[in-house]
Amino acid sequence: MARVADICRTTIWVAVGLYAFFLPWGVSGAEIALTIGVLAWIAHSVAERRVIWVGKPVGWPVLVFVLVMLAASLCGWVRSETLREFASLRHLLAIFLVASTLRGEAGLRSEEGLRRITLVVVGTLALFSLYAVSARLVMVARHEAFHVPLIVSKARAQEIRDDQKERVEARKHEQSNDREPIGATSTGFWLPDLGSMSEAGQLAIGFPIALALVLAVRRKRLRVALIVAAVLLAANLILNMKRGAWVACFAALLVLAVVEKRRLVLVVLVVLIAAGAAVPSARNRVVQAFAGDVGQRLKLWRAVPEIVRRYPLGVGPGCSYHVIRSKELVPRDVYLQMPHRVHFHNTIAELAVVAGPLAVVAFLWWFGAFGLWALKRLRRMSPDAAARPLVVAGLVAAVAFFVNGLFEYNLGDSDVTLMLYLLMGAAIAAASTQESASGQMPTKRAPHEGQNTLNGKL
Repeated sequence: MARVADICRTTIWVAVGLYAFFLPWGVSGAEIALTIGVLAWIAHSVAERRVIWVGKPVGWPVLVFVLVMLAASLCGWVRSETLREFASLRHLLAIFLVASTLRGEAGLRSEEGLRRITLVVVGTLALFSLYAVSARLVMVARHEAFHVPLIVSKARAQEIRDDQKERVEARKHEQSNDREPIGATSTGFWLPDLGSMSEAGQLAIGFPIALALVLAVRRKRLRVALIVAAVLLAANLILNMKRGAWVACFAALLVLAVVEKRRLVLVVLVVLIAAGAAVPSARNRVVQAFAGDVGQRLKLWRAVPEIVRRYPLGVGPGCSYHVIRSKELVPRDVYLQMPHRVHFHNTIAELAVVAGPLAVVAFLWWFGAFGLWALKRLRRMSPDAAARPLVVAGLVAAVAFFVNGLFEYNLGDSDVTLMLYLLMGAAIAAASTQESASGQMPTKRAPHEGQNTLNGKL
């Protein structure tokens, strides 16, 4: 049975590595890898005749959250839809798969493996960003613009259209056959492409993690590679044009600055803001947020208290669209202008609608408990502790995810949640491994166990 346990353990490491690689490219590959890892985890538990339960920091709040969502699914409006949505919570197993099995007795194997998995996440996200940034630049070069001007108001939009019309008429009058491409007018800027919400959420998590690894690494080649990756992630994040992801990344970087006390992080913040301000469409995207384009979302959020009052146990996961479509609790003009929107564009609001206040409490308990746990562990660790970058990565990932959830229902986005759960589990496993190693050797420690081996073998 010991041989079977070793094979299962190796299979889990390989599966999690593939899971990390496939994250930016699509959820299907990551889900298949996660399924293989979970099956190997079950076999490993049978072989060793024990199951390690991760109670703290996330075990109990996640269990309560799942139970509340299950009750809401069974009592929901459309049972087939609620149970299908509930099934997506299987991704939560990633936290416990990584946290409970990817840690070694002496700590060396697990710490190195977990760091490599984190580097795989950043590296493959950087490759994806290189592809995405190149594609957007090609679109700009070919004048394949997104056909919605990012301007301040409807009056301004009409002004730009009138200006373009006058230019076209002037060209016709001059008997010119070549029409000025969209976006060439000096009175407005056009957006080359809007990236997906999934991509934005992953970038908001990935960039702070890349920067945290840069601060922890001493090997020159690896540090240069991580700096290049961070630049690619930052460029893709800006060109993605998702304001919620920008705010989430900003919050995560502030937490990173407070935890690590590195002035470099503040410098990067200034550079990031300056870069965003230098991109005309990004600048207009921010201005647009204050020009009333989020009015429909505000109306959605104002309807949440009445929905919770009528349905304290929720309408069921995946059924928020029916609430919007019914037009009984949500203003009719919201539905007419947002008929394709299937959720309330806020994780807290969505949970309150689909599963009631208990789901919100469990969700806040989950992230609050993990955040406090991470801060306490970081306070106990030395600056060069091997597990420190991994705990920092889990903390900033949780912060970025939570803040981004104030603008989008990212808990329903498999691509983003899979990344978050992997990093949460890695943080718990790394911290547990380091504490175990410290407990075994309180007076004398092997040279490699107190040092950040990111500086050594990697």
